[in-house]
Amino acid sequence: MTPLERAKKVQTELASNLARVDRIAGLIAEQVAELTAKEQELAAKAPPPGAGSAGFGAGSADPQAQQAAAEQAQLQSMKQTMTRAEELRGQARTQLAVLQTALAGAKGGDPVAAAKTADATLLELRKLFFDVIEHLQELLREQSETKERTGIAGGEDEFTRASKLPNLVERQEGHGTMAKMITDALAQQADAAGKAGAQPSQPGQPSPADQAKALSAAAGEVRLAQNDMADAHGALTKAKTTTTQSISLDPATKSQTTAIEHLEKALQHLQPPPPKKNDDDKNDKQDQDKQDQQQPQPEPKQPEDDKQQQQGGPGQKARDEDAKRQKARQDQKSEPVDQDW
Repeated sequence: MTPLERAKKVQTELASNLARVDRIAGLIAEQVAELTAKEQELAAKAPPPGAGSAGFGAGSADPQAQQAAAEQAQLQSMKQTMTRAEELRGQARTQLAVLQTALAGAKGGDPVAAAKTADATLLELRKLFFDVIEHLQELLREQSETKERTGIAGGEDEFTRASKLPNLVERQEGHGTMAKMITDALAQQADAAGKAGAQPSQPGQPSPADQAKALSAAAGEVRLAQNDMADAHGALTKAKTTTTQSISLDPATKSQTTAIEHLEKALQHLQPPPPKKNDDDKNDKQDQDKQDQQQPQPEPKQPEDDKQQQQGGPGQKARDEDAKRQKARQDQKSEPVDQDW
């Protein structure tokens, strides 16, 4: 591909991204409208203040009111997400326009820097709509990358390593913050699943009790990973701030490795492997094979002559031999005689 063709392709893809960002604005607006309508519908169905609290058990919490309040809070959280999404979308739109200008050859424009800034903003926008598993997978990927960078820095000279430590410290601190957010989200989901434990589960889906157990176990693993991330952050910070002597980064990489292991275990709780084939089918086949072996096997088919001999006894055998001799004599009589002319 020639430079001219490459530049044309970049411009085409950039124009497509700008159009996509503009379409996202309409989608966000639609989501906000739907959430607002749900809020109004929920408010219309809400019981009047004080209803359900009078009479026996006065002062106790009303389950319907609690559920309505939880739904209202969830809608508010979703609207806040959409508000933040629109902010990021606007920033990305501006940054992509800057990139387009820089690619056009504007004076002082830096296409590489503009592209990195726009890419980071778009990534943050996508993360808003991650579910907890996707956030956990992303955290695992980023922590693994930070561990790799830490290992590389640990093998470099003091001057080169010193320039990389600030970024490593910042990244590791961000991993710990994200781990705490994921832990809180998993704990909330485990609590909600535990409260729904009496409800029947969907066909092919784990029961609410099993979901609560898996979510709780995953939250515990991420919490342990968070502790290891804090240890790694402390080790990196010590290496960054200590200038009188060289500090090994091995403790940091060791804590990072343990954190990664806990994150992997958390994902295993949330994404268990598919169940193995039921052993009952295998056992049934084995039982059937045993039954087939125990059943009496049919005797081999005997030749017809032997069968007739067994049925007729010695007398029948003599009659058969006599018949054969008579047939042989008849055949000899009927043979033509050669004549010598």
